[in-house]
Amino acid sequence: QKIPGVFSRQGIPMVWDFAEAGFFGEQAGDHSTTLSTMVRVIDQFSTSNLEQGQLQPADATDYPLPDQSASVWFTDPGYGIMLNYEGKVAEAELPNRVYRLDPESGAATIVADDFLRPNGLCFSPGEDLLYIVDTGRSHDPDGPSHIRVFDVTADNLLENGRVFVDMNPGMADGIRCDVDGNLWAAAGWAGPGFDGAHCYAPDGTLIGQIHLPEICANLCFGGAEKNRLFMAGSQSLYAVYVETAGAQHP
Repeated sequence: QKIPGVFSRQGIPMVWDFAEAGFFGEQAGDHSTTLSTMVRVIDQFSTSNLEQGQLQPADATDYPLPDQSASVWFTDPGYGIMLNYEGKVAEAELPNRVYRLDPESGAATIVADDFLRPNGLCFSPGEDLLYIVDTGRSHDPDGPSHIRVFDVTADNLLENGRVFVDMNPGMADGIRCDVDGNLWAAAGWAGPGFDGAHCYAPDGTLIGQIHLPEICANLCFGGAEKNRLFMAGSQSLYAVYVETAGAQHP
């Protein structure tokens, strides 16, 4: 079943083919769970306006994130229409918001609308918390540069939003959680001693850093044991083995 989502005018399509992506299962010891479908970007589609049912693209969708119910959460920070370097310059048609795409109905609903520029996002290991980056300071010196965390309700709503960590003097971008609940953030825009990967305990305490000679825009865990951290810099890809494992599925 091909479910059209929104597509971005920076050329990132948001169409999810759940049938071709398939369902995956994972077993480890006595733990067995049905995992969410892997999101596959397969086409470029327009779809109904998220508010009024009219054909209209989202401005610059980013960071599609599947959960174990097969929903897909994503942000629309607008960067892809600000410069031709990342996409194509155009006027914004929608506010910068966070959405959830329902796999059954194909409907995309707004789950957060109080961000200046919502960016990277990830779930805690139990998917009861959702972390979302706000990089509003990238184009507004008085804008936010923090990571917020929300409680995820049983009906897939967000509540009790609060600041998890302030990334000043720099900013975060992509984020991931490990199996211990620590948050790993791609960090940059502040120079040596800051640029790289930051690791935060569940209470927001900075417990480690990996210094890189350039801005780190994204990161993820990979490898057979999910214990190798890959970090995407401005012009390079870095990898290091860590004493934990990524919480992502599969």
